[in-house]
Amino acid sequence: MNDQHTDRGSAFSGALLLMATVIVVILTAAMFFGNFSFDSEQTEKPEPEIAFDYTDNPDTADALFIRHREGARINPMQLTVRVEGATCTGDIDPNGEYGAHEEFGLAEDNWVSPGMALVVDDDNPVQMCGDGEFSLDGATVTLLWENPEGEYETIDRWQN
Repeated sequence: MNDQHTDRGSAFSGALLLMATVIVVILTAAMFFGNFSFDSEQTEKPEPEIAFDYTDNPDTADALFIRHREGARINPMQLTVRVEGATCTGDIDPNGEYGAHEEFGLAEDNWVSPGMALVVDDDNPVQMCGDGEFSLDGATVTLLWENPEGEYETIDRWQN
């Protein structure tokens, strides 16, 4: 004897099981590809391949492209760019530390991965010189990673 209530119950159970399976597959894929994380803090120092591309602009502001070429992704909340020795013709001091998330605008859930670049110039991450000309002659730019203990470790460094 076939009962209608039993058929509805098994169909409902099957739909719930299918939905639960789909959710597990989506979460697993998202974690595997790095777009979803239960713990967004990076615990081990990443070792990416970084390329620096300097543009000396004698008539305007200099620019330094910091490109993530390949290797480990980096949590932007733990990434800092330190600029030392840069100069401005204006009254603003462009030297200091700039957070990848705060000043460069990289979102916490969009980790820095191969193909991405940060640009150190007069407009990005912030207007570093105001009305003056930004120069990287003699400057050092260091890419830093902050470990969970709050200490900075150097990922790579560029010197002009």
